[in-house]
Amino acid sequence: MDYTAFLTPSIGAVGLLALVVLMIFRGSLIPKSTIDARIADKDAQIEMWRAAYEKSQEALDLKDQQIDALLEAARTTTNVVAAVSEAASRNSGRSRRALAPSEE
Repeated sequence: MDYTAFLTPSIGAVGLLALVVLMIFRGSLIPKSTIDARIADKDAQIEMWRAAYEKSQEALDLKDQQIDALLEAARTTTNVVAAVSEAASRNSGRSRRALAPSEE
């Protein structure tokens, strides 16, 4: 709503007061203390979400480190199992001497 159309010298003090009350009821005129309180609330929310984001990033970094450690353990286990399998296939039922390098 365009309130400038009402700002004519003919409305007088009562009309101006009625216009201000109408603006307050419609939400076009808000006290500075209310605006300051809303801004402070939004700033607090922003800081809370920023802290939550940073904590989430730290948790993701820790998870990545743990996954890397688990992958290294899995690679080691895979290499050990492959070596045992290869040693068992070389032996193929023979004695332990078959695993030892030949002294030829």
